[in-house]
Amino acid sequence: MILTGNSPPIERLQVTRLTWQIILLAGFAWFIESLSIGSLGVILEPIKQIMHLTPEETGMLSSSSTFGIVLGLIPAGYLADRFGRKQILVWGIVFYSLFTLLCSFSTNFEMLVCFRFLSGLGMGAVFPLPYAIVSEFVGGKQRTFFSGLLDAFLSVGYFLAPLLGLLILPNFPSTVAWRVFFAISALPVFYALVIHMFLPESPVWLAEKDRQAEAQTVMRSVSVFSP
Repeated sequence: MILTGNSPPIERLQVTRLTWQIILLAGFAWFIESLSIGSLGVILEPIKQIMHLTPEETGMLSSSSTFGIVLGLIPAGYLADRFGRKQILVWGIVFYSLFTLLCSFSTNFEMLVCFRFLSGLGMGAVFPLPYAIVSEFVGGKQRTFFSGLLDAFLSVGYFLAPLLGLLILPNFPSTVAWRVFFAISALPVFYALVIHMFLPESPVWLAEKDRQAEAQTVMRSVSVFSP
């Protein structure tokens, strides 16, 4: 079975337990990313007061990660095509988690904006990968359903960020609470190990890199086809 980007076997794949495992791994990657994206909105008010930010500085801080995400998205496809979906997903999570953690150690406004922007670059690199994973592990009939499911993971992360704030902010002094929140938002770095251990690399990407044996091994693990 030779795989190509238009491989009929990919389109005819049935949903299996491994399919659900792959989708849940990709979906939870989006969940923790949206939690990190939404973290600033929860703690922006205490940061404004502690750092005495002007409206212009507040706007700059609020948009810093978004700007990073936009720039990170630009090379994301190229990097995923060159190094693999799994590798970029793993290192993207590590990258943005590291800089999210560094946000908690910021001593001034400029440092916080810089770290927040850099974390956005990693988020941007990760952002398109769950869609790519769905398109290369799920048959055409189920692809729309699973894409919608991934979007739900993204939305849940945005929803839970304020709830996490309700648990943290009242229990710490305002000068410390925002640092604790950033530190907790960086814990997804450990999820990168889960991705590394349990998410298979895309068989389409492996085939495009002439790693046919590995591609066929992955395909055999999910090779339940419709007629």
